[in-house]
Amino acid sequence: MMPQMEQAQSALTETLAAVASGDATPAKAVKGLEHCAFLIRDDSLPPEADYESLCALFKAAFGKRPASFKKSQEIKVADDRTADDVVHRFSLVRGVSLEFDREMRLISVSVSPRKVMRRRKLLSFVGAGHDAEPDVAQRHDEYLARISPHAVPSISA
Repeated sequence: MMPQMEQAQSALTETLAAVASGDATPAKAVKGLEHCAFLIRDDSLPPEADYESLCALFKAAFGKRPASFKKSQEIKVADDRTADDVVHRFSLVRGVSLEFDREMRLISVSVSPRKVMRRRKLLSFVGAGHDAEPDVAQRHDEYLARISPHAVPSISA
């Protein structure tokens, strides 16, 4: 792994720990979002950077969670930069886009509550059902075999 990647992962892990303990300043949280973008770009977010911790990081930076926005909003982070300076855009979580300049400094954040709520709605059914059969995939194959003998390849012993 590249030293920059390791450094960004370490800094993000430290920032997430500070957020969890309530010790993160908004400036430190914004820096954590910059580390996130660097790691998202290379598909290298550490496992502790899950949905809940990323939303907590967002809250530490901007004072509220993405789900608490009532309408779409753009939050300016760098007053000295404009939309013309945006060259990178990354999705932090569904409904939250981070916009960066060439040096990977955060310029602004766009929040779309409709997309945030859509994620919540899409995940609302997870765990809602109950199936007594421990191997649902096995039952699925049996179901397909009943419907069409050609749907599931037969396994010869």
